[in-house]
Amino acid sequence: MQRYRTLVVLAVLVAAAAVAAVLVQREDAGIAKSGEKLLPGLLGQLGEVSHIEATHKGETVTLTLADGGWSVTDRHGYPAETSEVRGLLVGAAELVRVEPKTAQPERYAKLELGDPAGEEAESFGYVMQDAAGKTVANLVIGKRRFVAATTSDADEYFVRLPDDPQAWLVSGKIPRNRRALDWLRREVTDIDQTRVRRAAVTHPDGTVVRVAKPSPKETDFALEGIPGGHEVEEPFSVHAIGTAVTTFTLNDVARLDEVDFDGEGIEAVAETFDGVRFTARTGVLGGRTFVHMAAEFDPGLVFPETTEALLDEAAARAEAEKLDERWQGWAFEMSEYTLKNLRKKVEDMVKPIEDEPKGPAPGAFPAPAPAPASE
Repeated sequence: MQRYRTLVVLAVLVAAAAVAAVLVQREDAGIAKSGEKLLPGLLGQLGEVSHIEATHKGETVTLTLADGGWSVTDRHGYPAETSEVRGLLVGAAELVRVEPKTAQPERYAKLELGDPAGEEAESFGYVMQDAAGKTVANLVIGKRRFVAATTSDADEYFVRLPDDPQAWLVSGKIPRNRRALDWLRREVTDIDQTRVRRAAVTHPDGTVVRVAKPSPKETDFALEGIPGGHEVEEPFSVHAIGTAVTTFTLNDVARLDEVDFDGEGIEAVAETFDGVRFTARTGVLGGRTFVHMAAEFDPGLVFPETTEALLDEAAARAEAEKLDERWQGWAFEMSEYTLKNLRKKVEDMVKPIEDEPKGPAPGAFPAPAPAPASE
């Protein structure tokens, strides 16, 4: 009888344990765990995302997908930097939960997870939608945590999902872009500088500054019109004139018809050994300087000597047409540093040649004393 009672008790305990296990499994089924993706379904839905709203400190930048390319709506649809958008989409899909943090909203600020719509908030909010306006993903990125150097290039961030009070520490890589500028395709020109033959800057008073190289094998530009008794004070300032319009990134972009080009401005022209001419004309918008860029191929500019860096006629012509088409209707804000170099005249870049030092060179042995005269 005792044995029978023991078996019954054991059976009851086993049944209770089984029921408890089922209940725990049911409760855990919807609970996120460390090691899981933060947004497990996003990777398979990235192809559906066509609208992104990125919010930081109360300002929202809108990105839109159209005709196979992303653009920044807040800058009249100027192209976005593809790598930045891809970094956001793929980065969000690849975020992995490391460990849960606070679930108390009053503690979000410490992790920089406050409402991104707040003017003082340090958080970054990303809302991704499909063409029908349905939200595909919505997340808030907070403070980035320092990670000691490892074989992985992943960072760690504090994040939360708006429909879940639980904050998480996650691992991955995702942009934290603060301004519309951070999303723009900033490269305007990036021409191999060995291709550039000469450049000229015409100032409002008619003064022209010219720099040139005699051959594509030369690397340094020479400043023309140096007055007698003078020399270049800083060679880099000459190089800056030669490369100003062939290698620069924008600080902002505006529609061409928004900028006033009727006032006095600077015109800069650069020509390559393989026949491409670049022209930049400055204008003003709201007290800021923008440039109108143009490119054309001129067979008369083609230099007889060639190098591996130079393009053949077909490639040079195609480059000029592609860039000129890309720039149509747009004006680009140059950095103040680039503009400062373009505004320099010859007298700003030269100095008087110093006279040859007289007397013994520093550190030289003194001249021997003359031998005494013989009696």
